[in-house]
Amino acid sequence: MLISRPPYKSVIFRKIKSEMKDEDLSETINLEISISLDSDFIDLINNDPKEELNNDTWKQLLSIEGLGLDNLDIMRCYHDIVNYGFDKSINSNSNFTTDKFKFYSKEIHESLAPQQKLINVSQFFVHVKQLYGAEKAKDLFRAWICGDNYLHDSCYLFVPYCYAMSVEPLIKHGIIFNKQLNSFPPKHARSFIGQVAETITSMSQELSGAIALPDIFTYYVYFLQMKGIETLEGNEKIIFEVENDFQSLIHILNSSYRANGQSAYTNITVYDMPCLEYLFGKLYFPNGSQPNLKLVMEVQKIFCNWFARGQLEDQFLPYPFPVVTLNLKVNERQEIMDQETFKYFCEINLNGVFNFFIIDSNNALASYDHVVNNHNARMSVFGEGGVNIGSLKVVTVNLARIGKIVAKENKNINDFYKKLDEQLDKTYHMLLAHRDFIKLQITRGACPFFNEQLGFMFLERFFLTFGIIGLYEGLMEMGYNILEKDGLENAHQILKYINDYANSKCDPRENILFNVEQIPSESLAVKHALKDKVVYGMNYSIYANQFVPLWSDVNLEKRIKIDGDFTKYTNGGYITYINLVDRIGSSQQMEQIVRYAIKNHCEHFTINYSYNRCDNEHITISGYQR
Repeated sequence: MLISRPPYKSVIFRKIKSEMKDEDLSETINLEISISLDSDFIDLINNDPKEELNNDTWKQLLSIEGLGLDNLDIMRCYHDIVNYGFDKSINSNSNFTTDKFKFYSKEIHESLAPQQKLINVSQFFVHVKQLYGAEKAKDLFRAWICGDNYLHDSCYLFVPYCYAMSVEPLIKHGIIFNKQLNSFPPKHARSFIGQVAETITSMSQELSGAIALPDIFTYYVYFLQMKGIETLEGNEKIIFEVENDFQSLIHILNSSYRANGQSAYTNITVYDMPCLEYLFGKLYFPNGSQPNLKLVMEVQKIFCNWFARGQLEDQFLPYPFPVVTLNLKVNERQEIMDQETFKYFCEINLNGVFNFFIIDSNNALASYDHVVNNHNARMSVFGEGGVNIGSLKVVTVNLARIGKIVAKENKNINDFYKKLDEQLDKTYHMLLAHRDFIKLQITRGACPFFNEQLGFMFLERFFLTFGIIGLYEGLMEMGYNILEKDGLENAHQILKYINDYANSKCDPRENILFNVEQIPSESLAVKHALKDKVVYGMNYSIYANQFVPLWSDVNLEKRIKIDGDFTKYTNGGYITYINLVDRIGSSQQMEQIVRYAIKNHCEHFTINYSYNRCDNEHITISGYQR
């Protein structure tokens, strides 16, 4: 490889024949440049530390991760992207879009992403080595490279993953994190929305994942109340201004303003009245007043009515971001407490643009008054959870591979747990090391939003997340079907085991908290399947990101029951996709589906339709005619 140990070598210029197709590029310059890297990291990159995989297989796994020599050839990557439109992305997700407009920032970032990953991974490796020693560091990183587990967002290891940000610091301090131009606390609603947009634009550069805005409507109302407004009924002028303010914000949120040429993954949370009372009933604004929660509900409805119409006038197309989650509170008998808001939520969701999240006494939201220190608090990229909580990093265990190894060795389910323990321990140590790595960045002045003066982020409010993927496939490899009794029982036990393990590692005294997520796996579902094919010859093209795969031939009722039964073992991240062939025709039908999901303890779910776009750019929902 061109990577070598320090000290740096001299740069060597050597002409070689070009393989590029452009007629004017008959030859190019090959620069042999030495890169100063840790010697143990170089050993890791060059060969399998356990010497179980041959060099060709190891190189193939590195290429899958974007760390192969072909990925690290910057000029080749850029040339292929610019001239031939090749997809060179190594960390694709729902923020990443391709279209006919070629933005330089996207193209150059795509070319440089492997180098960015090399910097992040190599520096994090050095830190892990300092904590655990060289051999353990190699073992932990080998598990990621070969596919035993997965270190998410490895291009962004110097920053946290996702966060539910309170906008309260803007009300108190304004914009003080922008040293080029500070702003005083906003005095008007429109200025407030502008500062929220500026904060999201800046904070999204300091996170690898999502930003949620759980209290934006409550604090927006602060500015209405300062103008003496206690209700919006009949005030068409103010209603129009409110709608226009949030329309402006959503269009900004969907712009590709991040350094990688993507938009931020954003979430907005909408609450029924019991949730509003729980979260904000004891809140006081800076002027000593309390929020008028009925007015908050009115503002929420103005936003939802506009958002539900979609982004086109003559046909329906939903907004990509934010992900909007409707929160409903139920009592101990699983009865909806706010029937009026429930009916409204069902009415506005006929086009399936909102998620539902059900809150009961067992999954209490985090409030302003206490640090999140219970195992039932929720947080995920979809906008579950409360205020000022987040996930620092996700490391995902490949359950499909464990099942394959157990089956290959002709062992039983007890051996599954032994191998699961090994991977959970590796995941645990990787998560702890990353938390320590982030603490180091905070100490040196990076991760600026952790500054106490700013009041945005607090390390003790971040979970360390065990991700899971491949449960269905792992059981299938061992001869169990999750749709049958023995498969269901084993799935229960495995999920409980993982959840108990995560809870056992929590250390409230040190404010170290763990949670478990069934991850969205936007690209990992394919990546892990590919690695398992390379290493173990498994024959999957993609893994399910649901307990019951979306392609399984199972009726809707059974899918909801199984999902509802399993969600108690995860602390966030999981969402049930209720895929429907035809559009729901009435709010009454929507109510029936939502009630059924709630009855079966399905906490987080969304109605999914198939959106179709024809050659003439007309968009329709499958099975629906206006």
